[in-house]
Amino acid sequence: MGAMRVAELLAAIEEFRGKLIEHRELWGKSLSQPIPSYPVKNVNELQAQSDWLTRRLGALRPYIERFDSMWLMHHPATGAKWDALDAATGLSAVSQIKGPSLGNVAEKLNNIAGRLEALDANDSVPSDASVPLRSGLGPDRLMLA
Repeated sequence: MGAMRVAELLAAIEEFRGKLIEHRELWGKSLSQPIPSYPVKNVNELQAQSDWLTRRLGALRPYIERFDSMWLMHHPATGAKWDALDAATGLSAVSQIKGPSLGNVAEKLNNIAGRLEALDANDSVPSDASVPLRSGLGPDRLMLA
């Protein structure tokens, strides 16, 4: 498994969150009316956004889950359960699932970004959550700290 420096991971999370918010805005404007289920407008652009988001999620998911492992959402009335990350980035979920997922994921990514900002920018974040964060300082610099 790989590792990323905190600064790199923070930049990647912020880019991912920004693109997710762009996707949320376009998706919301593209829904059918009066009872929305799936987008009926901007389908090609939404598909391109979804392709980028799902691909990026594939790379970032181990890091995201390191800071927050609770991505399962459920609908109390129906009992339906789903993965918020998958629903937010993909296009297969109906609006009653995708809409709440988009809001939840954007909010949680912002929280993760805040936690990363509290760390040293040069620290190493392994993708494997069982491996602790490592200081980006060399052994000689650690002795002086």
